[in-house]
Amino acid sequence: MNPTEKGSTSHESPVPNYEAEPAWVRDVLAAAIDIDIRDPEKYAGIVAEICEGEKSFCEHCGAEAPLWPTKQWADHILTEHGPNLTIQARSGTSMMCEDKINQAQQIFFSMMLGARVSMRRRAWQRNLLIVKPLPGGRPAN
Repeated sequence: MNPTEKGSTSHESPVPNYEAEPAWVRDVLAAAIDIDIRDPEKYAGIVAEICEGEKSFCEHCGAEAPLWPTKQWADHILTEHGPNLTIQARSGTSMMCEDKINQAQQIFFSMMLGARVSMRRRAWQRNLLIVKPLPGGRPAN
């Protein structure tokens, strides 16, 4: 069939095949997932790859920014909305502006990895995580 004929498509289905995915992609309780952090330089690259294309939106004005690195959206919040933030919020957000990955950024990434199926799916497709079954839990696939 000619690609211009009615009924043909020139792309793959945008609907993922959930049956082919391991359970842990959509169920955070299905397995323990981790990143090999023995090499900090490698860790930063893995985090960036998992977050590739992910977006964050300012809760104050809706401005769009990449989820990672965190510096762009954190700087926006501090410079554009600082007067609307508590001292604690300003202090916490300022930690997200660091160039080198710190503990606050690691915790943020961990939280987002647990919440966003798109990030877990990307990590699975690119084989970027260490996956271990939970003791007495469901199989990790």
